[in-house]
Amino acid sequence: MWSLAHNGYITSLDEYFSIDDSFYGYLNLSKLTIMVQTDKCNLFTKLNSSRDKDIKDITNILFRLSLTTKNQVLEFIKDYLSLQSAKIDTINNTLDSLLKN
Repeated sequence: MWSLAHNGYITSLDEYFSIDDSFYGYLNLSKLTIMVQTDKCNLFTKLNSSRDKDIKDITNILFRLSLTTKNQVLEFIKDYLSLQSAKIDTINNTLDSLLKN
């Protein structure tokens, strides 16, 4: 996430923390909690970045979640589509190349 923010793919990590269920506590240590993106947040982030190296990850997430149509994916990530960082055209183009409507 830091790398995506640093390279301009997302505007702010605060956007993601504002949406419920974007992260979950993966590991709790005495003074540290390791937070991990949920599949929903991870899928949106990868679709939004438009990087070729993310296509395999996107495909794996779609398969694991049994998302087979563009409409299913858009419904799944709908909470993120209103974020300032959402690149709707990029997301649609990627989904068009991977899925049917």
